[in-house]
Amino acid sequence: MHSGHSLLTKGYVNSGHRDLNYDPDGVLQLVEKFQHTTPLVSSYSSYYRCNVAQEIFLRKMDVGTRESHFTNLSYEFQGKLDYMFHT
Repeated sequence: MHSGHSLLTKGYVNSGHRDLNYDPDGVLQLVEKFQHTTPLVSSYSSYYRCNVAQEIFLRKMDVGTRESHFTNLSYEFQGKLDYMFHT
């Protein structure tokens, strides 16, 4: 899970997160200040928990994060480009 996703879904970023290892400008030194209390929920994970979610879609989602394996699929790229959150 990327640090930005962790910040949005959990409200904080763990100071030992691997995304924080590279910080040449020292911006991330005060990681404890990266936190919020807004109860954000991923729209993808909400769909995963929904009773109407069809089996074919559930197979395309990560069981651990309950997120889609990808949000963009093209000839040259398959990966996550966007997330949708709600309160």
